[in-house]
Amino acid sequence: MPARKAINQRNHENAQKRGGGVAKIAIGADSDSRAATDPMDDDLGPDFVVAMREELSRLMQLLPDERLREIAALKLEGYTSGEIARKLGVVERTVERKLGLIRAHWRPEETEV
Repeated sequence: MPARKAINQRNHENAQKRGGGVAKIAIGADSDSRAATDPMDDDLGPDFVVAMREELSRLMQLLPDERLREIAALKLEGYTSGEIARKLGVVERTVERKLGLIRAHWRPEETEV
């Protein structure tokens, strides 16, 4: 029975929806994985960086209030909803609701064909 469980676990982990057994990139302290995932290795020229900053500024201006901008900035910095909630002194559901509003403001408008 343990052998069957091990086989089932391996099949579960190698399922197509979990990557189909493709090796995952480890992000950690060893130098090889860091070099493979370091964004500074990408060939991002100064024009790209300027364009990204302008786009971020444009998106932030689409938000109607400062609280939404603050939540968006914290989320972009990598904070979880729980961390943002604690930082702002609100419940996590409030942060999730505000993130929904942010997504709605940032959703691309449908163009008519």
